[in-house]
Amino acid sequence: MVAVLPVSAHLNYGPMRMLLYEVAPGLTVGSAILAGDLHGVYDLLHDTIVIDRTMTYTRKRCTLVHELVHHAYGDRGHQREHRCRIVTARLLIDEQEYASAETMYEG
Repeated sequence: MVAVLPVSAHLNYGPMRMLLYEVAPGLTVGSAILAGDLHGVYDLLHDTIVIDRTMTYTRKRCTLVHELVHHAYGDRGHQREHRCRIVTARLLIDEQEYASAETMYEG
């Protein structure tokens, strides 16, 4: 099952964040410098996502989609991380394009 996000996973980071203000007004998305190798966090209690501000926009986009998957499922903390990574990959990577690239580059 693929989570239903309030925005398209294919938007760039900036437009995705801006659209979230309109379509998910109860959700707060912010940025901060996060400790260690943490890229983002979702806090269910406060309905808040925080993204590490030191990353590239591409990485921020992927991280925001990942945290939106946690939001869609109502996960607490890093609950169900394996499922979240699989769903995030399915949202971000087109299966036909991936299969084509595998064939083109011999796996």
